[in-house]
Amino acid sequence: MAENQENNQVLQDLLDQVGKHMEPTAFPKITEGQVAVISKKIATFAQMLIKQECGDRGAHLSRVLTVDELSPEHLVTVCTMASWLASRSIDDANTAIAVLAEHGFEIRAFESTTFVPHDPRLEEAPNTWLFDQVQNKTMPRSVIATENMVMICEVRPKPDVVSDECWIQTAYKNDPFGKELVALHEQLDGYKPEKRIDPRSRAGFTFHELEQHILPVLSQKIGVQLECMPAIHACVLANDHPEISAGRSTEWRGDTIGKSHAVISGRSDRGPIRYVYYDVKNDPYPNRGFRLCVRLGSESSPNASPLS
Repeated sequence: MAENQENNQVLQDLLDQVGKHMEPTAFPKITEGQVAVISKKIATFAQMLIKQECGDRGAHLSRVLTVDELSPEHLVTVCTMASWLASRSIDDANTAIAVLAEHGFEIRAFESTTFVPHDPRLEEAPNTWLFDQVQNKTMPRSVIATENMVMICEVRPKPDVVSDECWIQTAYKNDPFGKELVALHEQLDGYKPEKRIDPRSRAGFTFHELEQHILPVLSQKIGVQLECMPAIHACVLANDHPEISAGRSTEWRGDTIGKSHAVISGRSDRGPIRYVYYDVKNDPYPNRGFRLCVRLGSESSPNASPLS
């Protein structure tokens, strides 16, 4: 409620200032349709100017954490995950964080905020479809918001397709789960029509398979609870990691629509993760993988610095 009041006040101040500059202007008679077109152009231009004036405001949405900013509980999870990735026991927190980075993961804090369509704080703001679903109550408001929380985020590049003629997602770069993926493909792919998928790739799994097989198996092996990254978190990460958006393939997101559909990101003909849509959970699309994350919760050490 307080955030909405603050946003409303900012908007009112903006309109008041515009009104002062427009007072000497005589307005011709215009139609309702013309008003709609003009208002949309004004809003787009205002968002661009606000982004320029705010400078690095978007940088405060998320940042990489240091050892001193993590709670003892967080560090246990970090060391557990790093030990599996390195195939050796790791108790030193700095070493653990370095191992995570070597294998494509960062420990990040997210600011509590709600996003708006064309949000100027995001280089890869999700398309309006996601906000329409919230407006229509098809999806909860949480899908367009982040909380004050700590998360281990996978930031390895999104893979491209095999070729312009073969739109099948290639394997993720330096994927530490290659051996496990080969076994899972062998276990689950028997009925699928597409047989050209690289067994080291994350492509071709249905969302049902992710829920029932893939994530449980990988979580058990690595000793931490893995999940598919939500769409809005991926969009925030793209501010610092545009490479997670570049490939022409798609990814499942952790957001769902009822029991039968799940959100996807990155249209196969366009690439960027800002293109958010949905698909049925039982679709084994050969151009779609998934991005992992681990929620560590909101607790942090007493000397953790604020995001803003």
